[in-house]
Amino acid sequence: MLKRLLSIVLLCVTTMTMAQTDYRLMFLGKAVLPAENLNSFIREKISENDIYNGYYYRIIQFYNIPTAAEKAAIEATGIKLLEYLPKYAFNAAIPIGFNKQLLSGFNVRSVTPQSAEQKLSIGMLGDYPAFAVPSAGMVDVRLQFQKNILMQDAQLIAASYGKVLSSTDINNMVEVRMQQQAVATVTQQPWLFFIDLTSPPSVKDDLEGRSLHRSNSINNDLLMGRKYNGSGVAAALADDGFVGPHIDFTGRITNYSTTTGPDHGDMTGGILAGAGNLNPAYPGMANGVQLHVFDIGNYPQIIDAVTNYNNLGTVVASTSYSQGCNEYTTDTQFGDQTIHDNGQLEFVFSAGNNNGANCGYGAGSNWGNITGGYKQGKNVIAVANLDALEVIDPSSSIGPASDGRVKPDIAANGRDQMSTDENNTYQVGGGTSAACPGIAGICTQLIQAYKEINSASDAPTALIKACLLNGAEDIGNPGPDYKYGWGRVNALRAVTTIEDARYFTDSINQGDSLTYSINVPAGTSQMRVMVYWHDVGGSPASSTYLVNDIDMKVTDPSSTVWNPWILDPTPNATNLNAPATRGIDHLNNMEQVTLDNPAAGNYIVSLKGFAIPQGAQTYYLVYEFRNDDITVTYPMGGEGFVPGRPEIIRWDALKGLGSFDVEYTTDNGTTWNNITNVNQNTLQYTWNVPTGIATGDARVRVTRGSVSGMSDTTFTIIGVPQNLNVIYSCPDSTKIGWTAVSNAAWYEVSMLGTMYMDSVATTTNNSYIFTNLLTANTYWFSVRAVMANGNKGRRAIAIEKLPGVFNCPNIPPVVQFNANFNVGCTSKTFTFTDQSSNAPFSWNWTFSPNTVTFVNGTSATSQNPQVQFNASGTYDVTLDATNGIGTSSSTQTAMINILSPSLPPMTEDFQAAAFPPANWSIEQSNINYSWQKSALITGSSGSSTYAARFNNFSYNNTGAEDDLISYEVSLSNAVAALLTFDVAYAQYSSTYTDGLRVDISTDCGNTWVASGYLKSGATLATTGTTTSNFAPNAANQWRNDSVSLNAYLGQDVSIKFVNINDFGNSLYIDNVNIDVTTGLNQLNNSAGTLSISPNPSDGKFILYSNQTSHESYILTVYDINGKVITEDIFPTNNRSHAVDISNFAKGVYFIKVEGQNSIQRLKVISR
Repeated sequence: MLKRLLSIVLLCVTTMTMAQTDYRLMFLGKAVLPAENLNSFIREKISENDIYNGYYYRIIQFYNIPTAAEKAAIEATGIKLLEYLPKYAFNAAIPIGFNKQLLSGFNVRSVTPQSAEQKLSIGMLGDYPAFAVPSAGMVDVRLQFQKNILMQDAQLIAASYGKVLSSTDINNMVEVRMQQQAVATVTQQPWLFFIDLTSPPSVKDDLEGRSLHRSNSINNDLLMGRKYNGSGVAAALADDGFVGPHIDFTGRITNYSTTTGPDHGDMTGGILAGAGNLNPAYPGMANGVQLHVFDIGNYPQIIDAVTNYNNLGTVVASTSYSQGCNEYTTDTQFGDQTIHDNGQLEFVFSAGNNNGANCGYGAGSNWGNITGGYKQGKNVIAVANLDALEVIDPSSSIGPASDGRVKPDIAANGRDQMSTDENNTYQVGGGTSAACPGIAGICTQLIQAYKEINSASDAPTALIKACLLNGAEDIGNPGPDYKYGWGRVNALRAVTTIEDARYFTDSINQGDSLTYSINVPAGTSQMRVMVYWHDVGGSPASSTYLVNDIDMKVTDPSSTVWNPWILDPTPNATNLNAPATRGIDHLNNMEQVTLDNPAAGNYIVSLKGFAIPQGAQTYYLVYEFRNDDITVTYPMGGEGFVPGRPEIIRWDALKGLGSFDVEYTTDNGTTWNNITNVNQNTLQYTWNVPTGIATGDARVRVTRGSVSGMSDTTFTIIGVPQNLNVIYSCPDSTKIGWTAVSNAAWYEVSMLGTMYMDSVATTTNNSYIFTNLLTANTYWFSVRAVMANGNKGRRAIAIEKLPGVFNCPNIPPVVQFNANFNVGCTSKTFTFTDQSSNAPFSWNWTFSPNTVTFVNGTSATSQNPQVQFNASGTYDVTLDATNGIGTSSSTQTAMINILSPSLPPMTEDFQAAAFPPANWSIEQSNINYSWQKSALITGSSGSSTYAARFNNFSYNNTGAEDDLISYEVSLSNAVAALLTFDVAYAQYSSTYTDGLRVDISTDCGNTWVASGYLKSGATLATTGTTTSNFAPNAANQWRNDSVSLNAYLGQDVSIKFVNINDFGNSLYIDNVNIDVTTGLNQLNNSAGTLSISPNPSDGKFILYSNQTSHESYILTVYDINGKVITEDIFPTNNRSHAVDISNFAKGVYFIKVEGQNSIQRLKVISR
C-alpha cells in the first residue's frame, strides 16, 4: 500500500537565507530590487493624492512569504493583502489611520509605492495599435481596479472617463473607451492597479489524427474495448459562426451563433465532435459529446464559462483563435483564475501559426511567438501542430511564454486533417486551429472516463491535464521543450493513469513538506512522475506569473535525489533549443521527474510549499510505469480496411531499443507476411493495404527482438460497396442499391438514427427496400460488406434520400410475406405479415389445405391475419395483393408444418447436420446472434460431440433472451415425467452473470410458464472462470440437470431453453431427454427383470432381479420435482439390493436403474 507522509516544516529566517534570496520584482520585463526601507516607511507622511476611500496602496515585500496564520494576523490589523507579486510581495491596501509600527513584527523587508509606469502593460508603451483606436484621439483600455474596490464603484469611476464597454468581476476589470490624453491621469490614481489595451481582434489559427492521438484506443469497436466517446460531457466551441448543417453532429449540437458562410468552425467542430455518419473515414475525437457553438465575438465560451456550466453543463472550451502575441494580459489572468476557482473547467487553445514572427522575447523570430491572450495561461492547454506522422508543422508557434514557462503544453495532429464542412461536405483542416479541437475532444473522453470510473458528476481537470502531460509521447528534444511542450498526446496512457488510479491529490500550504512513497515494480523501463496544480491567476502588472510554487524531488532506494526537468529560458536560440536538464523550477505549475530503468523498490516523492502566498493549493501527483513492451494501437481490431488504400499502423513502445518488424496476417495468425522494418525511434508506418485480399481474420503484429504486440482481435479487409444510390421512393417503400462487393457474405444496411448511422437490416442482395418511411422526410442510408465470420468492412459514404416521390415504378405490387413461426401444432396461433411493396390496398390469403381458422378478429382479407391450423400436415400459403395498377400473387409451398404431439421418450443430441434440429425452432433477440450448433467439443462422456451453443462472449445485450424451443411431447399416459439435459458454462468473471431458464408450454408455445429452473452466474457455472471464449474440453466441465414435468401429466408439453445474456461467456446444452413412467413397477425398456417390495413402505425397499446373471446397474433416486437425492450401485449378478430413503421426506420417488444396455424406471412410495 502506498503511504503518504506529512510533516510541517517551520520557516526559519536567517541572515544567510536573506542574503541568498532573490528579492527582485519584475515590471515591464525589467527587474526592480526594492530597498529595505521599513524604517523610512514608518516615518513617511502619506500624501492625500495616494488615498482613495480611506486606503492608500503600497507594495509590501516580506523576507519570507507569510504563512496562512501570519497573513491572518497581518490582515487583523486592517491591512488588506490584495495581489501577489513575485517575489515575496503583495499589493496591499493600508487604512489611513494604520499604526505603521505594527509592521515591524511581520518580517517586512520593504514598503514601496507602485509607480505610474509600473501600472502600464507593455502594449501601452509607444503608439497605440490600430485595433485599440476606434477613432482619432480615443483608445479602448482595460482598467484593473484595486481588489478591495467594489465593482459598482469601479464602473462609476470608469464611466467618468468614457464609455464603459464591459467588465469582469473575477479580476475587478472594467473596459472603457476614453480619451488618449486621459491615460496619463488615470495611471496616477490610487484606485488603479493596472491598465492594459483591449484584446487584439480574434484571428483564426489555421483519420489519421484520431489514431495518432490514441483517441481510437479509448473509443473503439472491440467487444471488450473502451467506449469513452465523450458521452455525458458537454463542450463549448467558439468560432466564426453557425456549424453545419452536417449529419455528423446529428442529435448532439446546439448553435447559438447565427452567422453563416464561414467554415472555420465547421472544421474545428468536426475534429472535436464529428461522428463520421456521412463518411466513416472522417470521425472526430469525441462522437458522443454534446457540442454548444458560439460566435467568437467577446469569447463567451471563456467569459461566461461558469454560467455556461451551470446552464448547459459545458466543461471544456475549444478556441482556435489568437489575440496578440506572447503576452500575459488581463484576459490571461481571467482565464487562469476562472479555472483555479472552478476545477471542473478546462480551456483548450491553439498555440498559433506564428512561427517566424518576432514578438519581442529577445531570441529572434523563431522563438517566443505563441499567440497571446488567454492561451498564455498556466492552467489552460495550448496545442502545437503536427502532421499525421508527428512531424511539427513549420508554422506552429514556438515557446517559451513571455516569462519563460513551457509553452506550448502539448502537440497534436492539425495539418491536413479531414473534417466537416457545411451542407454535409468535408474539407481539409490545418494549423494549430485543427490541433486544438483534437485535444479538446480527448479531454471530454477522459472526463467521461473519470466520471464513470468514480461515479462522479464532474472531473477535476487539473488531473485530466496532468495525465495528458505526463502520459505524452516524448518527441523533439528529450524531456519538455519549447516546440512540442511535453510531447505528442497519448490518450491511451492518460486514461490508463485514471483507470489504475495512479495519482494522489491533496492541498499544500506555505512551508509544508509532504512525501509520498511509490513502489516501482521490477522490470520497469521508465518511471514518470508529475505534480500539477491549477494556479491562482498571475498579476499582469508583474513579468512573472507563477503565484503558488510547489517544488518536487524524487529520492530513489539508494538515497539519490532527482530534481525535475527544467528548460533554460535565456533569450537566445542556443539556450532555448538546448535539451532539458535537472534543476529547481520556479516558473511552471507542473514539474516532472522521469527515471530510466529504475531499480525496483520504494521511491519517495517530496513536495514542498516553496511559495504558497494565496492560501492552500490543491495539486495532483500522477505517475506511470513504462515497460519494454509493444502495444498495437491501430488497427486494434474491428476496423474495416479497404484494399489498395493507405493506413497508418501505430504502436506504443519505448524508443531507442532497436528497430521494429511489422507484419500482417490474413488467417488470424496461422501465417504472417512481412510489411517492413521501422527504425527504433518511429512508432508508425504508412501501409498500403494489399489488393486482391478479402478476409475477416486480419491482424497486424509489431516485433522487436523477443517482444511483440499485435492487434487485440481481428479486423477486416474487404472492398466498400460502390455506386450506392436511391433507386426509387414510393409512398410505401424506398429502394436503395449498390454494386456487389467480391467475397461479401452479406451486407449490413444502416440508416441515420437519432445520433448515429444505425444498423437496421441485413441482406444477401445488392439492394434493399425500406418500408414505412414518410415521403416528406429526408433520410440517410449506407451499407457495408460483411464477411462470413461476421466481421464487417468499412461503411460506404452515406447517401441522402430527399423528400418526395420519384422513380416509383408503375407496376403491380411485389408480393412478399412471412410468418412468425414455420413449425407448430394445432393450438398455436400464427401471425402472417405482409411485406409487399408498391402500395397494395387490398389482400386475400388462401391456405392449402384450407383447414384453418382466422382468430383475434382477423380474416382472409386482413393485411396481417392471425391463423390457427386445424389439422396436422404441411400447408401452402398464398397471398394476392392489389394496388391501383393491378394484382400480384405469391405462394410459399410447404411454408407451415403442423405436427402432432410426439410420444415419449424425446431425445436430442444435436448431432444432425441441420440446426435447429427437425421440428425445433429458435427465437432470437438480434439478427446476428442466436442459438447455433457448436463446433466439435468434448462432451459429458469425454468424447467429441456437438451441442447447442449460445455465444454470450461476443453478444453484448444485457438481459436479452434467446430461445431454443422443442417440439410437443405427449404426457397423456404418463404417471411421471422428467426432463434431463447436460449443461456446460464458464463465467468470464464474477461480474458477468449469464443465465439459463427452462419454460414450459402446454398450448404449443402460445403461452409459457416458468418451470422453476433458473440458474445464472456461479450457480449456472460448471467450471471455473475464463476470459477466453469458453468451449468444454473435459467431461467434468459438464453437469446433468433435471426438471420434473409431473405437474403437466396428461397434457402435451413443449420445452423452451432461454439464454439470458450478460455479455459473459458461451453456454452449451446437450443430451436433452424427456423420460416418462407409465405405471407402477413398469419397466421402460424390458418387462419382468426387476421388481421392488414392499411398496409402499417406510422408505426401506428391496430391489430384486429375476435374472441369475445381469450387468452392474447405476441406481439414481429422484424426488417428485426431479431432484437427485441419492445414487448407488446394484452390483453385477446380485439377485437383490437394498434401497434406503427413510431419512428423506415421505412421498413419491422414482428410481432409475441404468445399465449399459437398458434403462428401467420404478415408482415407489415412502410413508
